[in-house]
Amino acid sequence: MHIKSLLSSIKKGINCYPFLISLFAVYIFLNIFSLIFYLSNYSFFKEILFEDLLIISWFNLITLTLYYLPYSFFVLLPLEGKIKTLANRIGKVVFIATSILLFFLISVGIALYPFSLKHLSFDYLIYICFDHQEMNLFSHFVIEYYWLFLIYILCIASLFFIVKIISYSNNKSPITKRLTTWLSVLLLLFIIGRGGFKLKPIGILDANIYASDNNSALILNSAFTVLKTIHLSGVEEKKYFSRAVEVKLFNPVQKGIPQHIFPKSTNVVIIILESFGNVYVGPNNTESYTPFFDSLLSESMYFEHSISNGSSSMDAIPAILASFPSWTNESFIISSYIGNEINGLPYYLNKQGYHSAFFHGANNGSMRFDAFCKKIGFDSYHGKNEYGNNTHDDGLWGIPDHHFLKYTAKEINKLKSPFLATIFTLSSHHPYKIPDKFSKQVKRGPEKICASLNYTDISLKIFWNSIKNTKWFNNTLFVFCADHTAPTKRKNKLSLKDKYSIPIAFYHPQKKILTKQKEKCLQQMDVMPTVLDLLNYNQKYYAYGSSVYSKDKKTKIAHSQSNFMIFDGSNKVIQWNEKLKNSSNQNAINKLKAAIQRYNRDLIRNKTHVP
Repeated sequence: MHIKSLLSSIKKGINCYPFLISLFAVYIFLNIFSLIFYLSNYSFFKEILFEDLLIISWFNLITLTLYYLPYSFFVLLPLEGKIKTLANRIGKVVFIATSILLFFLISVGIALYPFSLKHLSFDYLIYICFDHQEMNLFSHFVIEYYWLFLIYILCIASLFFIVKIISYSNNKSPITKRLTTWLSVLLLLFIIGRGGFKLKPIGILDANIYASDNNSALILNSAFTVLKTIHLSGVEEKKYFSRAVEVKLFNPVQKGIPQHIFPKSTNVVIIILESFGNVYVGPNNTESYTPFFDSLLSESMYFEHSISNGSSSMDAIPAILASFPSWTNESFIISSYIGNEINGLPYYLNKQGYHSAFFHGANNGSMRFDAFCKKIGFDSYHGKNEYGNNTHDDGLWGIPDHHFLKYTAKEINKLKSPFLATIFTLSSHHPYKIPDKFSKQVKRGPEKICASLNYTDISLKIFWNSIKNTKWFNNTLFVFCADHTAPTKRKNKLSLKDKYSIPIAFYHPQKKILTKQKEKCLQQMDVMPTVLDLLNYNQKYYAYGSSVYSKDKKTKIAHSQSNFMIFDGSNKVIQWNEKLKNSSNQNAINKLKAAIQRYNRDLIRNKTHVP
């Protein structure tokens, strides 16, 4: 009886203000999920202030009004009788459907943030929903984040209970009064949803105005960012400068500067290392877990202060192999402009008689690498299908590095010189699974990735020992480059510089390249132009980076969800976006804006190549 009495009291209280109570319940859950997001990822953020909490609550209110506007429309309709009852029932269905979607997006965003360090976008949401590899990973995330899944179920069940016991009474006031109330509430929700009376509705970049660079993601949630990117099917043309001024500040059409260090028949092997950020890598790093890799860097033209141009593997591949950035809403590989003509390193080298092959031990189709590699000119692609032994599959990403690199060495031996071979390692990626054979051998550290990095380093050493006595080895230029940094919980490694700091190096067995650094900072987009110069390529090419031998040094730029970071090798990083009117080092910002202006125009007009 006591329980029935309690439920009856709750129902009566709720039915006094059913509309407000239902939305207030959602608002409470939104703030709870913001707290969960912080507790799950607290190591990525600086100390939060009271003002940050207010901004978080404000963005949650905006998210609520945007998503529940359809629900408000139905339950507040100034109708009567059976039609009103039908509208209320539709409203309840819309409420539950909206809640399922809203909190699903937020939950997925919480789970994925440690690996991408950004919230979901609409493009990426569509990608993970239809990509076989990503859907396979989803089950893993459900297991790892089972507690988050349980909280999500509890949240939806609670909201379902609330809306089930709600009873919307028929308002007997005059129709004009009810109509006025309906329109007034919808107008109020619309104003809140657009963030006030500003000329433009509040967007993702506004978070940077209210919070520091490290804490801006804390203000947002993935439901908000998905909604704000759903209409962004492309970029918009910018007009910062005249064409004449633009081309003086930035021009992607360049011409090779042959260095005549190596003969034209020199082979190239590019090794892209998964998550090899400088936090736990490098010969000058006392906390390095990659001793063999570090020994190679010590004998290379090594750029210790280099940066990744993005934060994901899909950003890295176009940057490294085509000197092309992902300044679109999502990675260029899955953007609406992927149909554009774009030429990469294999395309230019194929014209010089090179055969090219790409090696990655993941499922074929993973991250669309196979399709992109074919697009930029690779002759062959070697993935898990070509490896042909599923008993070695790690059950998550694909073939572990020690197996796949052994296979890669055998396949490279079959290539006719001159050749371009690109290898993308796999295993130093969350959940950082170590094969049983190496479990006791690897060196472990303060974070789980340390052992995984050490395992890949051991695998790289095995690979190196298997190729160093081959006929082609001494006539090969090796390029080492990480795809991006790995998330870290180290509070002293959360600066923007640390977030994008990776090793880039050029190695030749005959030590024909000076080990002295040519400049303070290099970026992934500088790899292709530098390789072309070292291979004596003397034709025009299209690139957003610049060779280390070029006098025209392109700005070193990292990008994340419309935020641009400019690096010069020092600890100071210049941030810029359309909302932040940063006036420091205006020359660097002008070069960036000129590059953006050219990038957007060429994307829109399919001019992303040399005519």
